Amino acid sequence: MENSTKFISISGLAAIFAGITALTGALVAYIKLGVSIQTPLAYTYLSKNEAMDFIFLDALLVLLVASCFGVVFTFRKAKKQNQSIWTASSRQLLIDFCFPLAVGGVFCSFLFFQGLVGIIAPAMLIFYGLSLVNASHKTLSDVRYLGYIQIVLGCINLGFIGYGFLFWCLGFGLVHIVYGSIMYFKYER
Repeated sequence: MENSTKFISISGLAAIFAGITALTGALVAYIKLGVSIQTPLAYTYLSKNEAMDFIFLDALLVLLVASCFGVVFTFRKAKKQNQSIWTASSRQLLIDFCFPLAVGGVFCSFLFFQGLVGIIAPAMLIFYGLSLVNASHKTLSDVRYLGYIQIVLGCINLGFIGYGFLFWCLGFGLVHIVYGSIMYFKYER
């Protein structure tokens, strides 16, 4: 019964590769901008606008590449389980996940254009966590815990605004790798 109402083909490998992609994007930002645990954009050789544009494009590229890995590994797992990838449950999962994420994207865009860049990293973590929690009723319940962790990290980051780069690396990088590894060994191996 659970298989007919829940989409269970989400791969732990997708989360692992999303984490690796996030850490790779962070490494690129570190090399290009000299960004470190505290994000001192004022100390880069680029202008503030050039640095912000680079960070925006870097984050967008990380999102796109991680999403591609998610699709590839999910298709692979669904095929291995002889499940259809495009069902009523998967469509509802996508809607439930994307709506809060899209609202968060609009919110973060406004923060970016208003120059409130210190709040973007915690907002990204919080809205991503809300997306996961919102979608978790249509997939494995373990996804909810990943969402809670992201929300908590985002809220803690609000108390340490200058450390957004660190929290971004923890939430989108390390937490995904650990979570994906647990999911892989729990459900796929």
